[in-house]
Amino acid sequence: ASCLLEDIGGLPFAERARYWDEYVPEEIRFEVEEATAQRMAGRPLQYILKTWDFLALTLRVGEGVLIPRPETELLCEVGARYLKTCKQNYPQVWDLCAGSGCVGLGICTLHKEAQVTAVELSEAACYYLRYNVASHPECNVNIVQADVLKDSLAIEGVADLIVCNPPYIKSSEMISLQREVKHEPRMALDGSEDGLLFYRELAANWSKKLADGGMLAVEIGEDQAEDVVKLFTDAGLKEIKAPLVGIFYRASAPGAEPYVKPGQMVKKGDMNPFSSEIYDQKGRLVNTDGNCMTPEEIININWLSDNICGSIPDIS
Repeated sequence: ASCLLEDIGGLPFAERARYWDEYVPEEIRFEVEEATAQRMAGRPLQYILKTWDFLALTLRVGEGVLIPRPETELLCEVGARYLKTCKQNYPQVWDLCAGSGCVGLGICTLHKEAQVTAVELSEAACYYLRYNVASHPECNVNIVQADVLKDSLAIEGVADLIVCNPPYIKSSEMISLQREVKHEPRMALDGSEDGLLFYRELAANWSKKLADGGMLAVEIGEDQAEDVVKLFTDAGLKEIKAPLVGIFYRASAPGAEPYVKPGQMVKKGDMNPFSSEIYDQKGRLVNTDGNCMTPEEIININWLSDNICGSIPDIS
């Protein structure tokens, strides 16, 4: 009710006391009451307001597109932190199942040089995707209307980063969703009988289009981590453990250019986007005693401060 009064009535919460004894204009009162009735009937607040904030963005949303959620911001933050160290001037980012464009646009706000390709099938969702991309011309986002389950060959080249918030709810659980969530498009929620349909496609086909050392990050359900990890590791990717987000990378091919060149000065955290360790000029990890360890001696290092850890890409 407070959001409706502020958005429709134009009356910020902090200023309401100043107008306590004044009547609300009839047309505004009617709009607020109508919106309140919709909300009481279960229509999502975001659809009523027609916009919703995500990171520093205000995005247009409505029936036919998944509502951006705060937990998805982690997907953007993980991706952007990786891009800051992938050594590409204009890294290629593929946002699959793009929906409103919140993930791709969010990454652009966090890493200005990102070149994003947003892939979305739904015409209804594409309407909002196009609107939001046009509303943020400072973001380099190209839209491709395609089916993630069938059209992996439609996107040419390779990606430095692939991000995806796919449908991952089990079909049998759709009936028990909150009534507000049931207003959102089923195709953005239903991940098939076991919820893993899109992860299988990502692992089988899209992961092959990662550049050497590239990263793939996906949002996952609470009880899906083990199954999702197996799909991607079976596809040859390496896992970095993380809550709510599955993070995987493709190790550099034999003979590929090393992450750290001989003689290159490497500052704290530069070599690994989420590392708190320090490397010397030869790419050797320096421990707290000042001694060096070769990459072969390193088993695990910290990738994120929030209990995310995993094996580093091969730099030998």
